[in-house]
Amino acid sequence: MLIQTTQKLSCCYKFVLMLLSPFTLTYAFLFFLFWSTDKNCIKPQVVNLAGRKNNALSMPFSVPNLKKIAKPYKATINDVVLALLSMSLKEYMSDKGDNKSKSINLLVPFSLRELPKTEAEHVVENDFSPLCFTMQLNE
Repeated sequence: MLIQTTQKLSCCYKFVLMLLSPFTLTYAFLFFLFWSTDKNCIKPQVVNLAGRKNNALSMPFSVPNLKKIAKPYKATINDVVLALLSMSLKEYMSDKGDNKSKSINLLVPFSLRELPKTEAEHVVENDFSPLCFTMQLNE
């Protein structure tokens, strides 16, 4: 999942981001140095790197339906999507016999690029920052 900024960034904001860029790797390094490691059915205590990737797909979500769900709770679409993710992970982990885990550590790449106006303006570059957080698993 890649989060994309949706508003045009001011020159001052771009300058501040440029100044802070070297610190994002330091932040990520320190965060993971002191972040407690997850031990659950998704990431067991011993991790064997085998070069295999596990992927999953879901049915597409309708944005108008997500807005209808969010409105009574005065929530955003992101709140609804994160709640769905939290509930889905909890259900998956319960199905795998992991009923102890109450939270999971996540790292999400956060894009610092502006949305291009045209396809020709789209440039693929590594202009992102890791967004690290612990998500509570709710039923």
